[in-house]
Amino acid sequence: MEFEKESEQFWAKGYLIVPDMFDQEEMHILKNIIVNHDGMKQRTEGLMHKVSQGKRPSFETIFVWNDTAGNDVFAKATRRASIFDRLEYFFNDSIYVYHNKIALKYPGMVGFRYHQDYAYWYGMGNLYPDMATVLIAVDPMTKENGCLKILEGSHKMGRIDHVFHDGVSDSGVCQDRLAVIETRLPEVFVELKRGDVVMFHCNTLHGSNDNHSA
Repeated sequence: MEFEKESEQFWAKGYLIVPDMFDQEEMHILKNIIVNHDGMKQRTEGLMHKVSQGKRPSFETIFVWNDTAGNDVFAKATRRASIFDRLEYFFNDSIYVYHNKIALKYPGMVGFRYHQDYAYWYGMGNLYPDMATVLIAVDPMTKENGCLKILEGSHKMGRIDHVFHDGVSDSGVCQDRLAVIETRLPEVFVELKRGDVVMFHCNTLHGSNDNHSA
């Protein structure tokens, strides 16, 4: 089957990188909308101010865009056939887009502690962990600018209790438990080119460092 090897990696490691799923023109269109959107510009200005005060508003770097079934460019990008075909094969089921969001991680922005997306989505009424996250690299992702990092194979541990804080700074796995997990599983920095995509299971532990690029 076309996606058999990719499916094996997804379930063995908890993630899959698909290079060059989007072309440069498509990424230019997305980036142009992001940098010129009034709401995102306002959010970014507020984030810069909070970071300058020593705060870590991780959750606020995520701009939720919930028009998943509309005709806007973000809805169309996330409904791409090459995304749906793969995930339907991986999960052996029909799928839908739960929500869209844009990470406003400009230079100086803070990262996220290790967490599982399903830790949040379970509390939102999703009973089963038959879910995945698809991250599209609108800009190149590097260690310097705080790319995604993953604990390979961590999805096999199931849903882990998270420590929740004030709803502004991020939440994550208890540090004592995480310290043990990190001795067992390899940490992978997911560096991507513009237009690459990474898909990862909803129970895969992932996070990111701060953006230290200029």
